[in-house]
Amino acid sequence: MNKHKLDSRGKFRKLTEEEKNDPNRKYKYKKTLKQYPYHKKMKYKEYPKVYENVFTSEGCLAKFSPIEMQTDYPEGPVAYMAKFKSWFREFDLTLWKIATEYYWLQCKFMKDNIKKFKHGRVNMRQDAAYATFIKHYIGNSYQLLTSTFIFSKIVTYFGDFFGHVEDSNPFTNPDFYKFPYERISLAHMALVYQMDERLELLKIAENKGMSYYEFMDFVINYINCVNDERQQKVFTLYRPMTSSNGGNYYVQYHFRPGAKLGFGKGSRSVKEERRKISKKYEKHKTKTSDINVNQVHEISPEHDSADSIIKGPKNNPGS
Repeated sequence: MNKHKLDSRGKFRKLTEEEKNDPNRKYKYKKTLKQYPYHKKMKYKEYPKVYENVFTSEGCLAKFSPIEMQTDYPEGPVAYMAKFKSWFREFDLTLWKIATEYYWLQCKFMKDNIKKFKHGRVNMRQDAAYATFIKHYIGNSYQLLTSTFIFSKIVTYFGDFFGHVEDSNPFTNPDFYKFPYERISLAHMALVYQMDERLELLKIAENKGMSYYEFMDFVINYINCVNDERQQKVFTLYRPMTSSNGGNYYVQYHFRPGAKLGFGKGSRSVKEERRKISKKYEKHKTKTSDINVNQVHEISPEHDSADSIIKGPKNNPGS
């Protein structure tokens, strides 16, 4: 039974005694919400164009026109725009490829027979072991990738497109992890990553070939229509001020029970997984590894088989 409900600002507050004794209170957070449960998955609904454009308005687009563009690019302005577009496409494909490969490699890390199955924190001891493994024995830092704005958004889509990421090797089967869109970008995906309706919204953008600004205006109209229908701030267009210029926009879903991770796990299932992992740590004793610590740093990326280095040199009685 729920112990809290949402107030008009979308914040949790304690229930009154009258509300606690109400047998029908489970979904009645607010009369104007039409019995809208915050944890119920949102479904896409088509809305008419009600709100005016913001980013593709005449005033905004008047800031620049391709006719006014000047460049010293050797092949001219048209080739310059085409090159920029193809470069960003290659950027999306490369970053997607890097993210899937890193995520798969991360899922293969084990300590005490427990896998690091997701991006983010699961167990402090396992996280500390993984950090030492990467930063000391591999000799690099994964945070150059994982601390970026876009990476944490990308991994939330892996469960939608690939199911269990570890089921297929991206190095031997790259087609399985192919970027799912031809006409839209990672920026489109990051904008709506918190929304339950994100795949439907992205499909519309893909079919219509919406630019990033066009998609932003489309999403602004959608989220405001939802808010009006629910008479509640369900969605907000948010821009984190992470730099002097501000960060990238994305839609905040205020009734979101938990970020969906690579395997589609919500916050409750993640907490349960943490409890299970903690119990396993108590049961499993640290096993002696075959790794020769003194020779780990000799492993090179070109090693086809690192067995000889991992296990160390054999002791020959005759030598």
